Amino acid sequence: MYCKHCLAKKDETKFGLSQYMYYICIIKLSTMSKSIKVRFNLGRGVNYMKWKIEYPDGRVIYSDPEFTQLVMKECTFKNYKKTAEKIYNGAEKVVCAWILCKELEVRTDNFITEKNIQARYNPRVQPNWLINDVVVDGKTSERIHTINRGVFIS
Repeated sequence: MYCKHCLAKKDETKFGLSQYMYYICIIKLSTMSKSIKVRFNLGRGVNYMKWKIEYPDGRVIYSDPEFTQLVMKECTFKNYKKTAEKIYNGAEKVVCAWILCKELEVRTDNFITEKNIQARYNPRVQPNWLINDVVVDGKTSERIHTINRGVFIS
């Protein structure tokens, strides 16, 4: 069996994981100009309410927040401001925000439980990424982790 993220061969019996679980793996990008794109998928279908991970090579993986935790390093909060403002003013929701990161770890155990500082994004409420009510669009963070559907500064 191969890891869905790093494509390394994994021995399923050694890890004792079912086909529905992900393996812990760390993806590091050697090219500084390309990043991993992470966003929460609200599109209808089988991947509704899962984390969508888009790799620079075109691979797309969906991660179930009930069973996995994402730990991202060298992150930037991105937002299409004009699109977010349209949604804020009542337009239909479309993709307008994501996190870019240089390194991604997908965990299936040993989760980080710290919830001190949460980053929030809901264009119906405010068309910006917010941390403690401060706009952080375009700002960077050294490390971010997810807890279920939430995004937290590590």
